Amino acid sequence: MSWDQLARDSLESAKDLQRSGSHAYRSVVSRAYYAVYCAATYYILRHRPKTAFANNWNNPTHEQLKVLLKALDAKTRPSSETLSRIVLLRELRVNADYRPSVAVSASIATNALIEASNVLKDLGV
Repeated sequence: MSWDQLARDSLESAKDLQRSGSHAYRSVVSRAYYAVYCAATYYILRHRPKTAFANNWNNPTHEQLKVLLKALDAKTRPSSETLSRIVLLRELRVNADYRPSVAVSASIATNALIEASNVLKDLGV
């Protein structure tokens, strides 16, 4: 499976969770962010195929993601709006996955899906 396929699959999984009515809002947010992470990884590799990632991995750390996107040349660098969406989704995901005292509502999950869909579209996935 490629990074762009994984991005689309993760976004569809997030949508399926949201539609299920299971109140799995934290999982929706987590899947939405992962879709964006995969899309951004695909985008970086598409524009800089020989990018070296930390730890000799085949993908960036979450901390590297924005740095690598901002380091692309001006013609291919994502817009500041797209970068802001990625940062927002990472923050939502941290709350959803690691901060059980922070509430994650249906509206937050819906917003995460909207933002993730926009990022995938902006990155051409």
